[in-house]
Amino acid sequence: MVYFRKSVTRSNKCSRRYHRLKGAVTPAAALILLLIFSMLTGLIEAARIQTAVTETEINAFAAQRSVAGYYHNQLWEDYDILAIDMSKDRDELMRSYMVSAAESAGNIYSADYESVELLPYYLTENGGDELVRQATSCMKYRIPADMINNLKGGDLQEDADKKQVENENLEARDEIVLDEEDYEEPDENTEDPREATADLASEDGFADYVTGDMDVSAREGVKQVPVHGTLPPLSVTDHILYNEYILSHFQTATAPEAGDRAMHYEVEYILYGSTNDEANLRAAIRRIRAIRLAMNTAYIMKHGTYEHAAFLAALVLSGWTLSPATVKATKYALIAAWAYAESALDIKALLKGKKVPLMKDASSWQLTYANIASFRFMKEKDNGKGLTYEDYLRSFLSLQKNAEKTDRVFDLIGSNLERKGKNGYLAEMAYGFDTSVRYNIDRRLFHSLWIPEELYRREFIAGYAYK
Repeated sequence: MVYFRKSVTRSNKCSRRYHRLKGAVTPAAALILLLIFSMLTGLIEAARIQTAVTETEINAFAAQRSVAGYYHNQLWEDYDILAIDMSKDRDELMRSYMVSAAESAGNIYSADYESVELLPYYLTENGGDELVRQATSCMKYRIPADMINNLKGGDLQEDADKKQVENENLEARDEIVLDEEDYEEPDENTEDPREATADLASEDGFADYVTGDMDVSAREGVKQVPVHGTLPPLSVTDHILYNEYILSHFQTATAPEAGDRAMHYEVEYILYGSTNDEANLRAAIRRIRAIRLAMNTAYIMKHGTYEHAAFLAALVLSGWTLSPATVKATKYALIAAWAYAESALDIKALLKGKKVPLMKDASSWQLTYANIASFRFMKEKDNGKGLTYEDYLRSFLSLQKNAEKTDRVFDLIGSNLERKGKNGYLAEMAYGFDTSVRYNIDRRLFHSLWIPEELYRREFIAGYAYK
């Protein structure tokens, strides 16, 4: 009996001890489980937040590319320039693309877009350097590399040496030909060429003659586009490519294209800036005339037969004065009249798309002294070699400031787009943009107390530009 009672007593004591231990463990386990659960839910929520951020950024990048697809079609087709017309509400377009992408991804990573704003990079900023960059990039695919090297002077010296040898041979032959066939002794019955070429001495008279066979445009339709900032310096290669871009995308007086354009003589406008076609053409003619007059005068002076003919004519016309100075002055006046007449025929040929050598030889020279007075009835010679009208404009472009050219390129592009019924205000055209997105991530799975509120409020900034 004692054993039984003792056994029961021990059993009761153990039961009481068991219940005491069980009651002590329960609060600690609950706290541990709560902490573990909070940590796990916090990690899950943090992962969801980060995934939502990544999804939003992916949606933003995709929306940027979708917005960039709305480039100005006419600007690209006509001038190979990529830009977005920012006059329309591109912010709302960007938001709509992002909302659509977020909905397709599911609600678990959804966000509320507080603001979506596009900050454009306009074509007219930094002096128009982006337009120049796209223009030169375009021409890199159009012009072979060896042509660029030639324009920079790669093989020009060798060609010049060969040309000099050919000219010397032609000069020697020229002396013989003129002595035997073309030379005519001037006498008192020979018409004074100074009278026949008197009107060529004035710039307007010269221009009137050389454009007499042309239907000269007097269009005035260009509008100026404001350009901001300073254009950075261009490399030699980019300078050449930019000039070639201008000559390939804008028309000249010798190759007017069909279509409604603000100016018919566009390259001349880029060079001289007048809003009147005829004024720009006359400015180009004046500049070419100065070159042709100098080259033709030099040719006559170094050509013994021609200079001798002018001297004999001076003796006939002013020898009665018995003044060597007067005879000499008359000789130079006759040489100038001769060079003016030859230059007039040269420029008429250039304006008709023909070629004229920079320094002439026997085969390309047109006038003898005897037919100077009748030069107006002569047909321009097509030499088949030498420089064209566009080549002269190319040389003038190479001497012009790139900033000035770029300002006028903007004017022409904008005015021509407007005449086609498109938005031509290039100050509203952007070649890229920064996107600023402020958004709030929705609370979905769990709300962990130790995740701060700031992690749900986010801002995303990224840029996009045509390359």
